[in-house]
Amino acid sequence: MPDELKKTIMGLISRKLEGKLDGDVDLNFMFNNLPEYNRYLLQRYFCSQTVGKVKELQTMGKEELETISEDLQPKIFQENDTVVEAGQPLHSMLFIISGTMQAYVPIRDAPREVARPQTFEKGMFFGEQLLDWAAKTKTFDDQPLSDKTVRCSTKVEAFALTIDDLKTLVKTGKLKMSGEV
Repeated sequence: MPDELKKTIMGLISRKLEGKLDGDVDLNFMFNNLPEYNRYLLQRYFCSQTVGKVKELQTMGKEELETISEDLQPKIFQENDTVVEAGQPLHSMLFIISGTMQAYVPIRDAPREVARPQTFEKGMFFGEQLLDWAAKTKTFDDQPLSDKTVRCSTKVEAFALTIDDLKTLVKTGKLKMSGEV
């Protein structure tokens, strides 16, 4: 993180905490307590590199990637939280900024050699099936189902591209998917 941004953020957090340790400050996710412009800079810093790693987005320009980063929503999951169950609708694509998740195919659905969990941690993402779906769907009514169950091994802080935000980006033309019809 650039030193100037780090200094600004730390100063803002320190001022916000002064005399307010009575519940007025969201200590679990300080991001929510920053002024909008600083949230924007911090979100852009945390997300832009990770968003650019997604195979389905690698052909997009900087402006489109920044548009996606700006629409991401901060999310917090506690240790042992279930993010999504296999066979249930996939509601978002997650970009992890801290913590660890495990994704696995339930044993009843997996061949023996595929039953090992996949670990997702800082700098990784999960749920890119939403991008394939957005590129192919015509109606946005056929929401994709998760093929894996995802649970948090630790507390996880992430940014989410929700299915509703993805629909809006595609329908308004702010995001052009490569396979779009």
